[in-house]
Amino acid sequence: MGKIKNLSLRKTIVLYMIISLIISFYLSALIMRIATTVQNDIWWKYVDLEEYFEMAEGDGRRYLPDVPRPHSYEMKEFDYHVSEICDFLQTFTVLIVSVAGSIIAVFLFYKHKLKCPIEELELASQQVGRNNLDFHITYENEDEMGRLCKEFERMRGQLAENNQQLWKMLEEEKALRAAIA
Repeated sequence: MGKIKNLSLRKTIVLYMIISLIISFYLSALIMRIATTVQNDIWWKYVDLEEYFEMAEGDGRRYLPDVPRPHSYEMKEFDYHVSEICDFLQTFTVLIVSVAGSIIAVFLFYKHKLKCPIEELELASQQVGRNNLDFHITYENEDEMGRLCKEFERMRGQLAENNQQLWKMLEEEKALRAAIA
């Protein structure tokens, strides 16, 4: 888990996208299979079975042809709409599910890899803007964001040290002026 947590941002987004696409394609195949089954079940209601099996046995064929699609005027309105929805799902499921999966992958990537360090850096920037250098950045991952946070922490430490030196110089200058006066 530590290796995955410390993957670079590029490798992490690629990993999220690959997993997302694999899941999307399997889910698409399942949805398309269900849509085909539902559509065939509807179409079977409108097939003349005698004519169908006569046609299947004719010409010496040893297989059954696809279920013939009934005309829209032959079907009940509900069956027609369900059949059309199945057509839509068979045509566009891969696209819709892949896009949705990619969007989910991007949101998960942001949530797990970017949100926390960005919030830490934002809060740290606000503290530095208020001249409060008495805080620490606690983001510990070793990815690009972790390195950025460590550099920001180093910069904060250097600013704090510079401020202490400046205050020390001002105190010495005050003491020197008091001694001269």
